[in-house]
Amino acid sequence: MEALKNPPLLDSEGYQLINGKWKQKFPAKNGGLKRKLEENGGDEQNGAKLSKRERTKKNKTERNIEILPQHTEEKYNETETYFVDGYRKVRPYYFTFVTHAKGRWVGRDIWTVFSKEFRAMPRELFEHCITKGLIKVNDKIVTSDYVVENNDFISHTVHRHELPVTDQRQGRRYDDAFNFPFPA
Repeated sequence: MEALKNPPLLDSEGYQLINGKWKQKFPAKNGGLKRKLEENGGDEQNGAKLSKRERTKKNKTERNIEILPQHTEEKYNETETYFVDGYRKVRPYYFTFVTHAKGRWVGRDIWTVFSKEFRAMPRELFEHCITKGLIKVNDKIVTSDYVVENNDFISHTVHRHELPVTDQRQGRRYDDAFNFPFPA
């Protein structure tokens, strides 16, 4: 019983107390530096395990999976703004949402995925988008009963109309008591 009440004191050399737990000050042999993937994959051959990010990158390059540019300058240059009667307006434009199939989507039909994940779209609009080819899987037009498979690339193109905003720069108004900024 005495051993439970008075646990032995640990030697604190090389350790520090963090959130009530003793942790090593220098746990990594290489001083806490991340392992780098060599061009020839030498780390695995030398017995060192690759990090999850390095394994993912290596798997994608080995399987020739394209890493998609989601937000490039080309994507932002699709829109055009103009000024009319004190308003800044954006010309209507097409925008494509893209994603890879998530694990929880695999084995479900595409309507179930859209109805659960993207709830703003009613069934009639979904059917219209499918028939017009605005919703594609792997850059191919599919039917509404298509079953999502692992690593599918799903894209949905929408036509956007943005609301006009004033073309004048908005200043900031401050509350005197607390000095919090309020919108003008």
